[in-house]
Amino acid sequence: MSVNAPNLSFLTVSGIGSIAIAENLLLAVHGTADEWTKRILAIAVMTVIAVLHIKASTFAVHLMNVLASAKILILIVVIFTGLRMVSTDQHREHRSGASFDHPFAGSSTHIYDYTSALFKILATYQGWSNAAYVLDEVQNPRRTLKIASFLGVGSVGILYILVNAAYFSAATPEELSRTGVTVVALLVGKVWGDTAQWCTALVAALSSFGSLLTASFSMSRVIQSFAREGVLPWASFFASSTPSATPKGAFFGLFLGSAVMILLIPFGDAYSFLLDVGQYAFAIIYLAVVVGLFIIRRRLAYPQRTFRVWNSVAWIFLLVQIFLVVSPFLNHEFVSDTSLPFWLTPMVAISALASGGVYWYGWWVLYPQVKGFSWKSRETTLADGTTVVVWIKEYYRD
Repeated sequence: MSVNAPNLSFLTVSGIGSIAIAENLLLAVHGTADEWTKRILAIAVMTVIAVLHIKASTFAVHLMNVLASAKILILIVVIFTGLRMVSTDQHREHRSGASFDHPFAGSSTHIYDYTSALFKILATYQGWSNAAYVLDEVQNPRRTLKIASFLGVGSVGILYILVNAAYFSAATPEELSRTGVTVVALLVGKVWGDTAQWCTALVAALSSFGSLLTASFSMSRVIQSFAREGVLPWASFFASSTPSATPKGAFFGLFLGSAVMILLIPFGDAYSFLLDVGQYAFAIIYLAVVVGLFIIRRRLAYPQRTFRVWNSVAWIFLLVQIFLVVSPFLNHEFVSDTSLPFWLTPMVAISALASGGVYWYGWWVLYPQVKGFSWKSRETTLADGTTVVVWIKEYYRD
């Protein structure tokens, strides 16, 4: 827990959605801005979301549900745009569906390109896990998670397949690669006109706002849980809550890493870089989890359970994580999808996890050994009513 806590708390990339929001807002108002203006706008978006959760938590939850429909609306609009392109060749520089004539022509021979693409795909489907972080706030969590996971991932998966088909019906791969995070609005505008592009850019910004609102809702509670167990520095601050039991200090830790990265990294590269860093860190964690699963199964005998992961599934999952962890270092051509060095992505993620290991060993193991004491836990209650584990030094007797 101590090793993973710094990664999830201080290097979480939940705030990267603010980059897409900033870009789509500028597109909606036909505005241009320098990089620092975009950075300030993205950080302002994160601030607004934190304030909404802290000061108006009930409204924020209702807003999340409303904005979820915006995402579905965007996907449906893109699908119909693709159908429109197939039915007519108006305003087309190339024949509709030409991208499917030779679908693998010009495919990359660089392994890093496939790794980077897989990071993006995995991040696209990662939203389903948000529900698992807040099951203690859900009625009948076992039943709800079973239904929501199958319906959510299944329906969105089908929509994503249709959306990708629509993308390649409406544009060439070269056009898609140039549009970045505003691809939806630009493609819709290409077919339906400037007004449709403006509306779509606005709805896309709202959709990204809803995604960031939802992700921050769940991740703030993860950070607060770490703090309540006393495994984070300044645990009382990060564990603090509002009278409605909404985390307060956790939002500072949640958005701190994203804000620092947005300020330091070229804005055009920030989205892809932060997303890849987050996915690489998750790959390391998942690799450790599945290895731990095999170790536990070999060493310990448990009674028959109602659910058991098949070994074949666990092995496939393990091989995928090994590929994701190792392949970035097999980039002999030194290619990258950003202007940043290819090795920076894995090194930042590894450094974050390593810092957790250094913190754990230094604070929880080495420090007590040097000073001659052991850590003993006890619970205390903060002024806001939050229960926190406090670790007390108990010195050895001579």
